[in-house]
Amino acid sequence: MVDESTDREYPAYRAPPGLKNPHLQTVVSSALRRTVLHRRLRDFVRVGEERAFVTAGHHVLAHVHDRPERGAPIVAIIPGWLGHGGSSYVLGVGHALWQAGFNVARLTLRDHGDTAHLNEGMFHSALTDEVVEFVDQIVGGHDRAGLVGVSLGGNFALRVAKQRPTIETLAICPAVAPRQTIDRIDRYPVYRRYFVNKWRRIFRVKALHYPERYQYDRELKLASVAALTDLFVDRYSGYDQLGNYFDEYDLTGDVLDGVAATVLAARDDPIIDVDPLQALPDSITVDVRENGGHGAFLANGRLDSWLDGYVARFFSERLSTAR
Repeated sequence: MVDESTDREYPAYRAPPGLKNPHLQTVVSSALRRTVLHRRLRDFVRVGEERAFVTAGHHVLAHVHDRPERGAPIVAIIPGWLGHGGSSYVLGVGHALWQAGFNVARLTLRDHGDTAHLNEGMFHSALTDEVVEFVDQIVGGHDRAGLVGVSLGGNFALRVAKQRPTIETLAICPAVAPRQTIDRIDRYPVYRRYFVNKWRRIFRVKALHYPERYQYDRELKLASVAALTDLFVDRYSGYDQLGNYFDEYDLTGDVLDGVAATVLAARDDPIIDVDPLQALPDSITVDVRENGGHGAFLANGRLDSWLDGYVARFFSERLSTAR
């Protein structure tokens, strides 16, 4: 169900002068805002406790912010591909939720952030059950729980919602069409280089810590996300061909039929095409804003994000906590 009139319920988003370009929004939010927020939100970061979990036999980490009030709901945040619990959008959303009265868990999926050394095996985007188990461990024991995911994290959040319908779910700019998303990333040198360099770093760390299993050669020479994905699937995913791998987490068509969740997207997103989102089943509420870039929605020169308030209000309404 497409909803383009939700400004009556949530404040309108209008990109500020100087930040209307979606590429500028996306890059500034990712590269610059994280530094600003780590300084501005140092008290919030300090009270987060790093906790280790084992999911599907693998070691993962989360930063958990527990409120002193008994019975406060919890919201878990899944970052995008190669993002982590300290990514700018995770910090901003997490802090807004914390201020609104929620317990907050900032998840770092396997091999994301600085965790590639923790496990010998390679993580990949089709590992739904592993992420479901991670979320189960995070929200277990809470009567009310929410889940928010961004980009690939939004894709994971929707897959979790399919298996765990009692969790209130919000997916922000979700990558529901993986092949198309990779093509869009490769279309722009700045995004292609960003993700290729991050992926190469994982390969190097794996080779350093598990040299008996990984001796990388071609992986460090390939210069596109598509080429790296093709090689990765062939060598490490267990899938016999790329198409079968993509099919495992392609959420277009009727895959999400009957799943109750909300999607927030920006029409000018340079990485995620809104057309597949607007074709999702009617059980999914799709809120499309004209501007915002890829998960940025920057509000002013201070690099505050309109997204933070949107997420806090969304879960406050659905999980009945004080704003």
